[in-house]
Amino acid sequence: MIIISIVNIVKDSDKKVEVKNYSYYTVYENGEFGVINNDGEIVIEPSYDEIVSIPNNSKPIFLCTYDVNDADGTYKTKALNEKNEEILVGY
Repeated sequence: MIIISIVNIVKDSDKKVEVKNYSYYTVYENGEFGVINNDGEIVIEPSYDEIVSIPNNSKPIFLCTYDVNDADGTYKTKALNEKNEEILVGY
């Protein structure tokens, strides 16, 4: 029993865990803005008329502006994460 446990511990120590760091960038496609990661994968679909702000390109926090009314200067904003979920709600 002890020998089997030791063998299993040694086998598990050979497993490698891949850690991936992402950077995020604004993308412009067909007249709309979104976000991609450093692998070129779309994180936030290009669906915003205004540029998506990325305060820190190593953190998955994206500030999106929408419902822009140039006539009266009003607009709405929301913060999204990499799962396209709204965060920081209520501020």
